[in-house]
Amino acid sequence: LVDTLEALSNDLTETLATELDRNRNAWREGRRTEARQWVQGLAEFPERLKATDLRVASQVLRWAAGTILDEEGDVDVVRRLIEEARSLDPESDDLRLRAVLAARTESAQAALDLLGDPQLAPAQVAKVSILLHLGRHDEARSILAACSPESDYEKADVHRFRAQISVVDGDLEGASHEVQEAKSFRANDASVRLIEAQLMYLQGLP
Repeated sequence: LVDTLEALSNDLTETLATELDRNRNAWREGRRTEARQWVQGLAEFPERLKATDLRVASQVLRWAAGTILDEEGDVDVVRRLIEEARSLDPESDDLRLRAVLAARTESAQAALDLLGDPQLAPAQVAKVSILLHLGRHDEARSILAACSPESDYEKADVHRFRAQISVVDGDLEGASHEVQEAKSFRANDASVRLIEAQLMYLQGLP
């Protein structure tokens, strides 16, 4: 019986991880309705996750919190999800998520103070995003130079941010190169497509 339950848990975990990845892709590619429905269904009834690996369950709850922040939703729900995720996996890295929450509820500077000198790529990418929003391009450029992204999401973001800085510097050729690099990792990413469209517009100007 124990072996059967463990096998069932493993199957559920594998399915959950696959669905999480699929819906993350959908979200990043602009297909938000289907992704939102999937993750909200799990976030509203987290007991469904308890039969799976707690690390993967925690990832689902953190991503649910991130989608709510993306759409400027209820921050109290975000806080609850972050705490629930931490209770499932206390070792999980939620610094990026907490920083985005601080930027939303306090200030961009509060988020930067929380991030400090981040060593992991997710927090580094978050810090760069905030710095670019504040127009602090030199600081953002310095972090990008030292960043070692691991996932395709992070790699695409790094090149996308480099493209943004190149546009500000007036280096459209360099920006075009960075956009192509970003597309090599996430060709259908909505954020990558947006910077590509902006670049094409600038290149078409007399």
